[in-house]
Amino acid sequence: MHLLVAMRCYVLLAALLLSSCHGELDCDELERVEESEADALRVQLLQQKVRRQHETLNQVPSSERFSLPMARAFAALSQAAFCGADETLRNWTCSACHSVGFTLSAGTTRLVRQAELGEADSTFIFAARMKWLEGEHSQHAWPPARPRESLKNPKEDCYGHCAKRGGFCAWCGVGNACCRQGEASDPAECFNATFSGVEHHECVEVPSPARHIPVQHEHEDCWIYCGKAGGFCDWCGAGNACCKAGYEFDPIECRGAKNASDQHHVCTALSPTVPTPTSNDFGCVLAIRGSKTFTNALHDAFFWSDDLPHEDCEGCQVFDGFWRVWTGIESKVERVLVDNGCIPGTSQGTIVLTGHSLGAAVATLAMYMLQLRGYSVGLSYNFASPRVGNDAYHDAFAKMFNRTVPLYRITRGRDPVVHVPPLPIYHHVGSEAYFSGKSQEDVVVCLDAEDAKCANRYSLIETVIFGLDHCKSELVAEGRGLGLGICQCVT
Repeated sequence: MHLLVAMRCYVLLAALLLSSCHGELDCDELERVEESEADALRVQLLQQKVRRQHETLNQVPSSERFSLPMARAFAALSQAAFCGADETLRNWTCSACHSVGFTLSAGTTRLVRQAELGEADSTFIFAARMKWLEGEHSQHAWPPARPRESLKNPKEDCYGHCAKRGGFCAWCGVGNACCRQGEASDPAECFNATFSGVEHHECVEVPSPARHIPVQHEHEDCWIYCGKAGGFCDWCGAGNACCKAGYEFDPIECRGAKNASDQHHVCTALSPTVPTPTSNDFGCVLAIRGSKTFTNALHDAFFWSDDLPHEDCEGCQVFDGFWRVWTGIESKVERVLVDNGCIPGTSQGTIVLTGHSLGAAVATLAMYMLQLRGYSVGLSYNFASPRVGNDAYHDAFAKMFNRTVPLYRITRGRDPVVHVPPLPIYHHVGSEAYFSGKSQEDVVVCLDAEDAKCANRYSLIETVIFGLDHCKSELVAEGRGLGLGICQCVT
């Protein structure tokens, strides 16, 4: 700060000297001297900033430091999402994940789909339970999940504090829920709760989370009402699903459907289909696919802001299109997590997220919302994310995770997408790892979200013709099918 003040004073003095040049004083020579001294000051300021940044990076806990092997693991997971509903993914174990100490538990892979405007896979999320491998790298990447807490804020109205949704909510204490007695739209964990008799949503204990409530609209054709996609559907009652017997494109939860019809999709109750967690299972991963369909392009264009419906995030606004994608599939994702054994307040309550482009933006919103639910959202890596929210959201995001690095945004070259929507309306969150494109080792880590040493070394205008940089990546294995770099299927 003192150097900045000194520099400003120096510039003012130089202007006065230049305006009074006369007689024996050579103005051109004076200007050259002053420019040289100003350059020296600028270099000194830059060196001081670099030293501060280096000292700050050294102060980051080892578990939060940028890791190339971890970035490769997340890149592979992001590529998996790009595959879409490809059945070969069900046996994929993520070899890049093995090098950092974890794998995907057999029988837990979920291909979560959401239809919109006639597109069966408007939104697609690859989900699976994670398991530690035996070895020296195991159990160092993320801390244990948040433990279950005693009930907090009993009888108080929790709806606004829980983002205006019933269900698990950390404001009520991790592992407890915000529910309203008799509220049909609340999720299944509210079904067997004990209520105090108040008329609003209140914090309640969830001693044994119900996986589903009694089937609603039993035996009715649910295809249209459930967005032309099989699987969990709240229209059938929380925790129940819309399934058709023998239909190969239905998700894994439909394999345990009771009394499903082979004529058309109907609302059914479910039997457990996922293996019980073991002591090495520690949480779930969600990889959200980026833009691939017409409806994705529509959401990318919905650039106006929505107020984040969270009472404790005052002034927070987020990009409308990205928010619509998350809220459209949020309920289904939460049911998949519970069905997979990943429940807040348990030893499987850790969640990590990733995605590319639109998927990265949605993953960033999902990080905030799932942490709000009581999950322990671990350090995540996403790729080529556009900006998601305003300054208030940036501050609330940092506060929500209360750690030096909540996530790493991976950026590359002159990718234009990471520069939109523009500052100052929107603001990136988290830290950044910038690859220049020269080599895998040529990476600059910036702890500040909008640091000029990373992607912000270029302006939006300087990047608009470099669209191919958006999918290029030194971190991924060669995929298959159409696409480039990370925008390819990993299997």
